[in-house]
Amino acid sequence: MDVNNRLDKDDVIDVKFMKLFLFITFVCSLLIFLGVLIFPYILDPCYSVVEGKGPDFSIKKNRVCMVFSGGGVPSNPMKIRTLEGADAETFISIGNRYYVDKSYVYYTTEILPSADPASFKKIDDETYGDEVHIYRNGRLVNWNHLDRKVVLISWP
Repeated sequence: MDVNNRLDKDDVIDVKFMKLFLFITFVCSLLIFLGVLIFPYILDPCYSVVEGKGPDFSIKKNRVCMVFSGGGVPSNPMKIRTLEGADAETFISIGNRYYVDKSYVYYTTEILPSADPASFKKIDDETYGDEVHIYRNGRLVNWNHLDRKVVLISWP
């Protein structure tokens, strides 16, 4: 700038460049936000499968769609997602947030890596297990902490 506080030609170009730079930065930030937070939900075939109350899972386009609803509150579509790796043809609920397919046992959306899907069954209202492992609330139970009632149940 000169002494009289007037903008010369170079200063005008700098201001235009700065406005353009800020605009491009804003647009890029917006695209990153949409790409990371919004588009995966929209592109997921499980997005908005259920409106209002629904089952804990459904099958859509050969994908297992987990629905997270609780306490009688209508489901939020943003909480519906694809359970990656689940086999839609063999996926079943065995109760109390436990699910089994041909390859894995799940507790909600978490795979129980040491559980055997072929022998995983309900033992009582709170206890599930396979031929080797016992689970309560999705956690592997130490045999020493089981009450006698559960330990004495024979395996079906």
